[in-house]
Amino acid sequence: AKVDVIKAEAEIEMIDRFGEKKTSLLLKISLSLHNSVNFVNSDNPF
Repeated sequence: AKVDVIKAEAEIEMIDRFGEKKTSLLLKISLSLHNSVNFVNSDNPF
């Protein structure tokens, strides 16, 4: 799961460089929702 997060963050940074802020924001929201689900479903989130 951590690899997916790093990959998603890299994609967000790449999109930011091209100025696609709206898409970037959607990706960040999607990523934070994904992280929240992982946190809730994880027996040991830390």
